[in-house]
Amino acid sequence: QWRRLLRNAQSLLAACLYMVSTWIRNEPNHTVLGQFLLSLLLVPPVTLAYHLLSQNRAGGYYDGYVEMFVQLPQHVRDIMKRGSPQYKAEIEHEHEDGIVRTVNGLETGVLFVLVSWLSALLMPVSPGNARSDFSGCCVETFVFFCLHRICGGNIFSGQCYGLLQ
Repeated sequence: QWRRLLRNAQSLLAACLYMVSTWIRNEPNHTVLGQFLLSLLLVPPVTLAYHLLSQNRAGGYYDGYVEMFVQLPQHVRDIMKRGSPQYKAEIEHEHEDGIVRTVNGLETGVLFVLVSWLSALLMPVSPGNARSDFSGCCVETFVFFCLHRICGGNIFSGQCYGLLQ
């Protein structure tokens, strides 16, 4: 139960950060390309804020925020080990020790870019457009929250080299 509460709290935090970014990105004077570039510029501060505010220690392949990106090849190697008996035993040991696997800053950044780019493509910002108003920002943020929560909930139970176990 407490694991679910922790994951919900972290997803709510990520959604709050995403909502703030919608106020910046949804300026009606930005072109779709401008929104893409702005999303890329916002990813580092959003992921850093998420990493610091969530007190998230997810990602055993790194010790600090910068290493999350620098040590990415190690993370990919770890992903390729998923599904092996040794990996499953390590996960069981983590559960016994009370370790909770959650969405890390890198995965939050990937979701941030995915949702912001899809929303820019599907609903370009213009005066009077649904995405330009508060309800549009709320819908976009809700989609981000749901995806973040789905990743945190590990709906695939580690199958298909999932992000989380």
